[in-house]
Amino acid sequence: MDCGPVLKAWLRASWQSTWITITSLVRSLLGCHVSHKNHIFYLCLWNLLFSTLHTLTDCYLLLQGVEYKIKVDEALEEALEIISSGSWKTEIFVNEDVVQSRQVSKYGKVFKFVGKIKITPQKVIHHLFYNIESMPEWNPTIKQIKVLQKIDSYTDIVYVVATNRAGGIVASRDFVVARMLENRGGSIINAMVSVTHPSMPLQAKHVRGEHGPSVYVFSPVDGSTCHLQWLLNTNLKGWLPQYLVDQTMAHFMFNYVNHLRDYTRNGMNNTEE
Repeated sequence: MDCGPVLKAWLRASWQSTWITITSLVRSLLGCHVSHKNHIFYLCLWNLLFSTLHTLTDCYLLLQGVEYKIKVDEALEEALEIISSGSWKTEIFVNEDVVQSRQVSKYGKVFKFVGKIKITPQKVIHHLFYNIESMPEWNPTIKQIKVLQKIDSYTDIVYVVATNRAGGIVASRDFVVARMLENRGGSIINAMVSVTHPSMPLQAKHVRGEHGPSVYVFSPVDGSTCHLQWLLNTNLKGWLPQYLVDQTMAHFMFNYVNHLRDYTRNGMNNTEE
């Protein structure tokens, strides 16, 4: 049984019920005449109310975090199903790296990178997940990354601004995504999906892109190398011809991985902290 929807409904109902009760008490207090004899009582009651409101805020953040975790967990399963099924067409093949694509009725055209990287799954996750905000220092395809909310050690919400692509023809896009890590069958899985977040509304200077269920799957090959499968399921939005989107996505994936290789090969922070 999937307890996620039940838990969300219970948390939401509890939060709403408590909020209604607190609101009623505040309205009653505002209408009271506070005499010299009872002002200490009302002062204590006000302190209790503010403490309860703080608790309500924590409950709301808990509820919000649960919703994000459920959404990205569902995205993880859907992304794994997409990446491991269907008929894929090769877009680019260079040495042992390949970018393929296929149509998915729900999302349109999605892309898959398959190749090897000379780094362990644990170390690459350190760079791509835990040390994500430093990525623009070594990856010029990314302009800015900011962690908006850390839900737990394996789940967060990040804001990403990508640089212009295709020689500036494709303008910079920004994304708000929920991310999750999971160990499964010896592989480390990093899943992501677009969400909305109150701290990052639409920005006038960027086109807000959308990530459907996407995933990195890092599987160990030996003590110093991992095998990467990367599903990129992105809607760049805007009016772009499909051939330009195809070229942009395929080259973006190659460039992204090559920048990661250069970074690790040059020994920049290539250790886990």
